[in-house]
Amino acid sequence: MSKGYVYVLSNPSMPGLVKVGRSIKGGAARGNALYQTGVPTPYVLEFEMYCEDHEAIEQNAHSELDLMRTNPNREFFTASVNEAASAIMKCYLEWTCDDRLVNCLMFEAAVDVFALSHRLNLAPYDVVESIVYLDKESVNSAIERAFHGRKKPTSNLYSLPARKAK
Repeated sequence: MSKGYVYVLSNPSMPGLVKVGRSIKGGAARGNALYQTGVPTPYVLEFEMYCEDHEAIEQNAHSELDLMRTNPNREFFTASVNEAASAIMKCYLEWTCDDRLVNCLMFEAAVDVFALSHRLNLAPYDVVESIVYLDKESVNSAIERAFHGRKKPTSNLYSLPARKAK
């Protein structure tokens, strides 16, 4: 395991494409290193997450996004920033959390991490880290508050089937 960052970069000269990669120094440093004579505009760091095993998280995120890959030998994907960052967070949670939490985030009533992070003025990473510490009562309480009398999802979070073993 090696600690580092998994990031999403975009480039205004390549609309519709994002680069999903990893770096020990962070996504901004990697974006700067990639900005050379063959690229007309600098890369923009859209998202990054510090991980205990950034190599595995990056590889799993690439697998999640594989159908959107533009070239099998490159880390570029025809995806939105949100899709790429969501794939990274999903892989991070699958790698570090128990199955119930992963099922919660896949659940039809899952919180949009980006909207929540904006609303709370927190980084998406901090929101994900906070979710890790939720227990069953906290999740059920949050679902009750979120729906305010509207129809709640029919599935019981803790009865969803577990994901396949790694």
